[in-house]
Amino acid sequence: MDALTLADSFGGCTPQAIYTVVKKAIKRLKKPMEIHCHQDFGLGVANTIYGLAAGASVAHTTVTGLGERAGNVPMEDVVLSLLCQYGVNLGIRTEKMCEVSRFVLDLAKVKIPGNRPIVGDMLYQVESGIVAGFVRKARAKSPMEYVPFAPELVGQAPVSIVLGKNSGLPSVQEWCEKLKVNASEAEMMEMVRLVKEKSFEKKDLLTQAEFETIVSQVKHDPQL
Repeated sequence: MDALTLADSFGGCTPQAIYTVVKKAIKRLKKPMEIHCHQDFGLGVANTIYGLAAGASVAHTTVTGLGERAGNVPMEDVVLSLLCQYGVNLGIRTEKMCEVSRFVLDLAKVKIPGNRPIVGDMLYQVESGIVAGFVRKARAKSPMEYVPFAPELVGQAPVSIVLGKNSGLPSVQEWCEKLKVNASEAEMMEMVRLVKEKSFEKKDLLTQAEFETIVSQVKHDPQL
């Protein structure tokens, strides 16, 4: 035997159990250990990290976690966790993660939630008004004040402020600046109200054209 794989094929183990078993197996068998986990309880990444911490030398992963049931352990999550949280650089070009993920998902005809960690299309879209305020204040100082890792590290587009039901005054301020719209605070607060109303109506984010319609409506309101 060259190596032993500990396979949690049903995703039912806990990180503590993985750590204990890997430690004991290496001590008893004196052979390299590999760790193979699944995501049924959402613990696959943590289990894999604990297995590596206990001495396993190989981690089984798949691109964006494709696999049986809830999926295998996502390669992106393990690699980025090791890099950013543990300072372990595997030499993988993380800036290609999004490109590779989209390529594989397209071939597999699989869709993932927009807020999927690391490679989700909506991951760096900021809808919350209060967070939009953080973003606007932090841009000039440090973008790491509002995201755990820089978008370019994984090939994501830069953080953008979008308009939806959770938007606030900072969100509208951002878009007014972007479109070079001069508006008073009272006008912008009315825009916030209309943005929320429109977003609830369509159950989605607003497009630029929809916001421009709202701006026109507000600017022509004689009461404002």
